[in-house]
Amino acid sequence: MGMEVSLGQFYRFRTYTQLIIFFLFSCLLATCNPSITPSTSLTIAAASSLTDAFSEIATAFEEQSPNVNINFNFAASGLLEKQIAQGAPIDLFASAADAPMDALAQQGHIVPATRTTFAQNQLVVIVPVQDSNKIEPLKDLKDLQVQRLAIGNPATVPAGSYAKEALESERLYTRLQQENKLVFAENVRQVLTYVEQGNVDAGIVYATDAAIGNNIGVALKLSPGLITPIRYPIAVTSESLHPELAKAFISFVIRPESQNILQKYGFVTVEQ
Repeated sequence: MGMEVSLGQFYRFRTYTQLIIFFLFSCLLATCNPSITPSTSLTIAAASSLTDAFSEIATAFEEQSPNVNINFNFAASGLLEKQIAQGAPIDLFASAADAPMDALAQQGHIVPATRTTFAQNQLVVIVPVQDSNKIEPLKDLKDLQVQRLAIGNPATVPAGSYAKEALESERLYTRLQQENKLVFAENVRQVLTYVEQGNVDAGIVYATDAAIGNNIGVALKLSPGLITPIRYPIAVTSESLHPELAKAFISFVIRPESQNILQKYGFVTVEQ
């Protein structure tokens, strides 16, 4: 029996063949031309307090690297530490304190040679804008005017750990806890929200968070001598799929242009 092919089948066959040839040609062209490359995604886990500054820095980085897409996971540094330790697909970690980074280093989850301190911060006590009461000195927090004080959970939030350290230096932490005055938040931005919405009488946040807050006022700047210096380290993770690109982002963060962005959002830059 002879093979019969209709005219319609012939044209469909020819179309499929053309598509295959076009696909193979496109692949060959991309291989021969390095400028035609697929985009690469870089995933960065960063402290909540870096949200605004790092988003702007990432935009500038992507403009000079069109084939790179940066994805962020902003959360409390302690939570991010646990995610990375459990194998989350993260290329870079930017922490709001040394302790989470130290823990990952001890477990072999970061590349030690890439670790860089790129910024510093300061703690402030904030109150709702309609509240004209000044909290100075810090011991005023024990007065009746402050019934609820929000801080980050010291177990996972560096800002909360720093706040606890400052309160303990004035022998206030245990007393406020016993009086049920402390309200613990999941991250420092949540503390800011509690104060903005008037859900608490005061909160302790970074100066950078206070700078972008709405309907809040700074009642007190905490003396740096009360707490451990607030340093922000960044490092490439050992599990990164794009370690060279991750290192390039670190180099970009410490460039003058990026440091100016950090300063704009209230961070204290670090001389490299």
